Amino acid sequence: MEPTGRGKNDYPVYNHKERPGIGRDALSNFQYNCFWVSLEEQNSEYLPFTFNDFINQFNRYHQDTCSNCVRNGKIFTFDDVDRAAVDLKFSQKGVWHESEQEVEQEIQETRANYYYCPLISEILSNSELEALQKSASRSKDTLPSVEPITSILGISDDGRYSNAWDDEYIFKILSNKSPISFGSVCSIYQQITSEKFMPQNAEKTFFKLYMLSALEKLNEFSISPEGLYLEDKDFQYDDSKFFDFLFPIPQTWVYVIPKPPPGTNWKEFEGNSSQAIPQRVDFMLTYEGERHIIEMDGSTHYSSEAAYRKTLSDTRWLRRCGFKVHRFANREITELDSLHSGPNLKGFKDLLYSEGLDFDKLVLVKTKLRNI
Repeated sequence: MEPTGRGKNDYPVYNHKERPGIGRDALSNFQYNCFWVSLEEQNSEYLPFTFNDFINQFNRYHQDTCSNCVRNGKIFTFDDVDRAAVDLKFSQKGVWHESEQEVEQEIQETRANYYYCPLISEILSNSELEALQKSASRSKDTLPSVEPITSILGISDDGRYSNAWDDEYIFKILSNKSPISFGSVCSIYQQITSEKFMPQNAEKTFFKLYMLSALEKLNEFSISPEGLYLEDKDFQYDDSKFFDFLFPIPQTWVYVIPKPPPGTNWKEFEGNSSQAIPQRVDFMLTYEGERHIIEMDGSTHYSSEAAYRKTLSDTRWLRRCGFKVHRFANREITELDSLHSGPNLKGFKDLLYSEGLDFDKLVLVKTKLRNI
């Protein structure tokens, strides 16, 4: 659903100390100093908002971010497998070409139809795959119920693939390790972790550790009884199982009833207040049907008893306004990413678990496999 900027489940995403310009004005014109994400509810529960959802909605406001990245990356192979080669092999122009220049143009145009996300390429490069030939003589019971990928294994030197062997393959992911350098290849990641959008080191570290942990979790699914298989849709940046995890939306402006002044009866104030105002939080995610807020706290939150009491009061009021709240000290996050030992993903997942956030439920692939 296209966000209107006025619904209770539409949230501006914008890093600034003041309330942002709203995504659409009274004439339905976009205001470009923020973008919006939209959550969905069903039976009074919030549906999972995944990285796939965020990618899709981010591209509504920052058009062509992902498609430009895909075109510039020009990646069409993985693990010496070329999906574009089948089209090239059976191309009429590839057979009845008039010039080498025409053949090269044909090759480039065909390959362009198979370009895919550099981040997905980074994930696949850190994976061990096994190609199962669908036409091979094997019991049907041993093959999973996933669509095979028509491709050619092994890349031909001449680019025409006229003598190469094509078939339908089912690719089983035997292992999948978290790609440490993924931040350097994803345009969206680079934009939302920029100094303009996410200036605090603790927030950047949290986001990095979260993304790495979610991608690493796929490895557990690959060695599970259900197994993990590569499908054609997994090459699509907004529909891939690799991005099927709950996404912590950064710099989100949530709507809350203004907190009552000190000494005011909260129950009476809450009952007489109906006009909610936006308040920016570090991260928001959906989890088990509810909205969760994640905050990174520096020393100023605990520098005195008065500061600590304000932090507690703010947390309690956010909860009264319908949010689950999780607070982490800056240093307990940043210490999990050492220059010497690298990211401590186990420590990070344990820390989230201590706050009731279980990565078994944050990554949704396993749940979907069981429902097949």
